[in-house]
Amino acid sequence: MILMRYAILGVLSISIFLAGCSKSEVTPPESSAKPVFSTPKEVALPAMQGIVTVDNGLKETKVTYTFTNQTKDKITVIGGAKYTLLKDQAVFELGAVAIKDYLDLEPGQSYTDSKSFTNLPQGDYLIEVTWNKTKATAAFNRS
Repeated sequence: MILMRYAILGVLSISIFLAGCSKSEVTPPESSAKPVFSTPKEVALPAMQGIVTVDNGLKETKVTYTFTNQTKDKITVIGGAKYTLLKDQAVFELGAVAIKDYLDLEPGQSYTDSKSFTNLPQGDYLIEVTWNKTKATAAFNRS
């Protein structure tokens, strides 16, 4: 009998505890009487623009890339360009072209460099050159 009272008391205590935990009160956010206006902002252009040209010689393919600072401020680029050469839509070669530790580009100033590939087999190619988060691409064919 005493055991039954404790069991009932335990069940009631747990029920009351769980009922208290399950109640939640959601307070809606205060509504503002003031309308919210957004002011138009200039759309930021990419910091640099990249262009890749390909000179397809008999035994050598020369890839020249130029990156131009499009901002109104001087930008500092750290590290060199990275490239991915795809042949027939598959990665053929990955690499990087090192420069000094950093390079400052004034507004409108360009940086040009090149990478040469020798004795590339026949096929369709795509070169992707990335520098400072800017990507430039060019497609070419070796036949």
